[in-house]
Amino acid sequence: MSAEEKTEEIKLFIDTVNKSDVAVFCLMDYWTFDWYLELQEYVAINTDELKKTVFPGMELRIESPTDYRLNIHVILSDKLSKQELIDFKSELNIRSIDKKLSMMP
Repeated sequence: MSAEEKTEEIKLFIDTVNKSDVAVFCLMDYWTFDWYLELQEYVAINTDELKKTVFPGMELRIESPTDYRLNIHVILSDKLSKQELIDFKSELNIRSIDKKLSMMP
C-alpha cells in the first residue's frame, strides 16, 4: 500500500468512526499494533479530525489445555506511548520456539 493509499484508508476509518453512534473503539490487530500506530501518527499531525476514543488492542493465541485454538484480545490504554506499546509487544513470548516476539523476523 502506498503512503497516499494508507492516508486515504486512515481518513476513511476516521470518518466512519466519527459518524458512528459508538463512543469508543479498539483497533485489534493480530500480534501487532501497526495500524493503531499509523493512526496515531496521522492524528498527531491532524489533531482535530478524530472525535472518538480509540484504544490499542492485540489479538493473541494462547497456550491452553484444549484441543482447539484459544485466542484472547488485549485492550490497552490509549495513554500509552509508542515505546510502551513496543515494550509490551517485546515481552510477549512464543513458547513453542522459546523466543520473544521482538526477536522474530
